[in-house]
Amino acid sequence: MKKSDILRSIFALVSIILGIMIIIYPNMLDGYMRFVALVALVSGIFDIMIYCQNERYTDIRSMIILVCSIVIIMCAISLFVYPGSNITVLALVIPLWLLAHHIAKVADLSIRHKDIKERIAIIVDVISIILCIFMFIMPYISFGFSELVISIDIILMGIEMILTLDI
Repeated sequence: MKKSDILRSIFALVSIILGIMIIIYPNMLDGYMRFVALVALVSGIFDIMIYCQNERYTDIRSMIILVCSIVIIMCAISLFVYPGSNITVLALVIPLWLLAHHIAKVADLSIRHKDIKERIAIIVDVISIILCIFMFIMPYISFGFSELVISIDIILMGIEMILTLDI
């Protein structure tokens, strides 16, 4: 097991624990926001690592991964600098981060050979993309249960990272 795989597995477990904590204590989302920002920053860095490990830097999938990684890091910095910002901003920044992350993962998984774990990971990513699009289309409806959607998506991100480990 490589060092990056160990870091990814630790990060995946932290993501799952953070998602469960947000479900258990939904009113504490403002307190968890710096941890959510840290998770976003680490996921952006991991996506850039995927871009650097790719042999071809000029194909469209690699460019999608790079652009999504930059968007993820920008969202993480905005969440880290303004953790208690307006709920409207959070309702747009967090789905943007999660949407960029899952689009980058689908682009990365479409390059690899597909075994059953990677196919399940693509299904998890598509479910997460649908949740993010739902939060973009109806942000005012999703305000009532944004903590639940965010926590479910963070848990799905952790599960997807565990499924795509090279063990």
